[in-house]
Amino acid sequence: MNLHIPEDCKKVHVLFSGGVDSTILLYLLLLEKQNRPELDIQCHGLEMFTNSEKFNRCKRILTVLEEKFDVKLTFTSYNKRFILREFVKLLLSVNEGYVFSGCNKVLDFLNPKNYIPGDTPPVRGNPFNEYHIRPFIDMDKKQIISYYVKYDVLHLFDMTYSCGFNFKTPCNDCYFCLERMWGLQVVQENI
Repeated sequence: MNLHIPEDCKKVHVLFSGGVDSTILLYLLLLEKQNRPELDIQCHGLEMFTNSEKFNRCKRILTVLEEKFDVKLTFTSYNKRFILREFVKLLLSVNEGYVFSGCNKVLDFLNPKNYIPGDTPPVRGNPFNEYHIRPFIDMDKKQIISYYVKYDVLHLFDMTYSCGFNFKTPCNDCYFCLERMWGLQVVQENI
């Protein structure tokens, strides 16, 4: 997949949660960096306390990617809850570069039992501006997970986490759990 990193881009800010989308997005950006070594890739984790389960999961994934690509990745975590567009606006107001986020297409046929107010099912508005890039916005979870199969990185998929309610054990009822289970069909079909 060509992520279409703009030619004038020297700094890439990745919104990294340790989820399915952001993990494969970071992997694909690191593949692009092999052809463009000048790219400075920085990761940002939202709603993440240092040494929390979510933070430590992200650090494990980042360590695997740093070793694979022989790079050092900057990872900044923010313990505040942000609305995505507000965070992108804030990030771009103090940093140059482009922001990449792993937002994917919302599936309207999933019927979760658990709802996170304002988040579930997620609403995908427009990007903040032309410096906010969402390469997966027209893709569903099966299409995104197929990249794990294509690039033979299912070990990374196994490290990801999607539940919107619990940080240790998936609830299996929220939108994000249901979306992940539906998307997993592509992995099972290719094993």
